[in-house]
Order: sequence, then C-alpha cells, then structure tokens
Amino acid sequence: MNPQLRSGDMSDRCIWEEAAARVARPLLRATVEGGLRDAMPASPADRRRFMELAAFGRLLGGLSPWVDGLADEPQHPHHELHRLTLESIRVIADPNGPSPADFASPWQPLVDAALLAMAFRRAPRLFKSLDAQTQSRLIAGMRKTRSTRPVFSNWLLFSATVEAFFRDIGEKDFDLMRIDYAIRQHEAWYVGDGMYKDGPHFAFDYYNSFIIHPMLCELLDCVAGDDAFYAKLRDQAWLRLSRHASVLERLISPEGTIPIIGRSITYRFGALHALSFAAWKSRLDATLPPGQARSALTAVLLRFMNAPGNFDGSGFLTRGFAGDQPDLAEPYICAGSVYLFAFGFLPLGLATNDPFWSEPQQPWTSQRAYAGENIARDKSMH
Repeated sequence: MNPQLRSGDMSDRCIWEEAAARVARPLLRATVEGGLRDAMPASPADRRRFMELAAFGRLLGGLSPWVDGLADEPQHPHHELHRLTLESIRVIADPNGPSPADFASPWQPLVDAALLAMAFRRAPRLFKSLDAQTQSRLIAGMRKTRSTRPVFSNWLLFSATVEAFFRDIGEKDFDLMRIDYAIRQHEAWYVGDGMYKDGPHFAFDYYNSFIIHPMLCELLDCVAGDDAFYAKLRDQAWLRLSRHASVLERLISPEGTIPIIGRSITYRFGALHALSFAAWKSRLDATLPPGQARSALTAVLLRFMNAPGNFDGSGFLTRGFAGDQPDLAEPYICAGSVYLFAFGFLPLGLATNDPFWSEPQQPWTSQRAYAGENIARDKSMH
C-alpha cells in the first residue's frame, strides 16, 4: 500500500511526480509483462477489447511531455518510466502480441487513437524514439479509424487530430478537410464566455475541459500558418481557453474539491485538463498567477490520490470519482478509460524553474474569498 501524499512532506513538484508514477507504473509494467488485460479491474464485457488503446491514449495524452523529458535525466528516480513507456507502446502496437490495441473496430478506437495521436503531437520525440516497425504499425492502425464517421460533437476533433498527427510526421495523404471542418463547426458552436456546445445542444459538463479547448487550440496551432483565417481563429481560441481555465480554478473549493457535474466524471483529475493545459502552454490569464494555479491543482490532486478506493489492490485506477463507484461510470467507461485522469499532469512537462513550479504556494480564489479577503470580482468575456 502506498503511503498518502501530503503537502508539506515534499515539494509540489515531487508530489506531482510521485502521483504520476503511481498512476502510470502498474499499467506500464503489466503491459511489458504481457498481462495487462488480465491485471486491470473489471469492465463492461463489451468494452474490454478497447482497454489497451483507451488506457495508453489517455495516460500518454497527459504524461508524454514529462515522460519524454525523462530520457534526458538518467538519475531521475522515475527515469525508468521512459523505457517502460517505449516498450509498452511496442507491445500494444503489435497485432500479434499479448495486449494488442484495437484500432479496427468501429467507433471507440477513433477516440483513443486520436488521444494517442495527441500524445505524440505533444511530445514528437517520443514517437521518433520508437523503432520503424512500431511507427508503421501505429500509423496503419490510426488509418483504420478513418472508416468511422465521427459523432456530430467533440468527436469531430478526434478525426481532425489524427489527420494533424499525419501532417506532423510528414504523411502526404493527411486530410485537411477533416481538420477544417472540425475547426469551423466548433466556431459555430461557441456560445460565449469561454464555452462551446458539445454538438447542437449545450450540456453542463467538463467536456470543454476534457477535450474541446485543448484539442481545438492544438489543431489551430497546426494550421494557423497556412491562412490568416485560421490565425485569427487561433488567437480567439487561446483567449477563450484562458478564460475557461480561470473558471475552472474558481470551481476548486477551499478544500480542494470540484463539482461532480455531467458525464464522464470518473475521469477525476482530467476534469481540469484545460487548466493544466493552459499552465503548460503558459496561457493562464494575467489575473491567475502560475503559483496560485499550481496550489489549486495540487489540492485537487491530493484529494484524488488519497481517496480510499480510487486505486485497487494492484494499483490500477477504479471506475469512480472518490472511490470504486461503478454506478457513476457511463456504459462506455472501461478500465482503460479512467486513465484520462492523467491529462491533469501536463505541467510536469515544464522545466522545474518555470514560474508554475518556482513560484511560492498561494491560496487560490475560493480560499481567498472564504477567508474574507477583498478579492477582485469576476468578469465574463464575450
């Protein structure tokens, strides 16, 4: 049993690194040893075939910048995670191996292939570190997802991200139309104050943070140099992201909890993806100091890491929010899905001397307000 992580016992950076390693290591080791599917907690029977790709797309979507950087730190206590990651990717890419990723089935593989593509876009060197056969297998697998027509929702971004990955690595047959369509449709779905609809109808959930803001900004960065139209949309999108990140910081209670709202809440720490992404990209609003954002995120991370039942006896994440709560999980949530938890770890990709890590701990907005501080009022954006 791992001891509880406690603020004050170690630096915030060490807390985050230890937490990331605890989330990643059981998954990576079981994959390398060839027993991932048997080792992971139970999932709905019809979702088990998606576990490998779901787990790795989501784990690496948040950890790839940090894990890639570990290659340059042979003395780092978690340096081994770099080797385990490369070996694990080779295992899941092998269609004849013990834990092959399912790229071929309809629907779900598009989501998780896109998240893996996003991970490689965030850490290009990680993909380049793979052997040529593994690279070819991953590219071929991702091409299979083109046969899935995306749901008319944030799923448009998944198809676009696969194509952006192909463009990044020099594939000549990338489909710019899928990228363009996703960008234009999400612009049409913008409703104001840093919020997009997830399809034709608005839903109050964390999907603006889980997927929409980070993935849309990264897509616009990909094509902004092609056309002034895209460049204008990129600048708008980054401003909207900064606003949404500030809203998320304000949702964090003085005790380090977040509201349990909307679907996919079993992604836990991943609900703050947009805030972590904004910090990683140095795109926090000027009114939100990096040290304040880190302090708020650390408080939430500690709540999730120390909640009884959030990990099973083998160290795998369970399906729940504050414990093993399978009734909170939608039918599409398998044991691999919950590793979207890792999206919150993106700031580990920043250097230790970045203001996010070097600024002193600071009370966050709700702490300051409930303590009676005369803080500035919140302002919406249009």
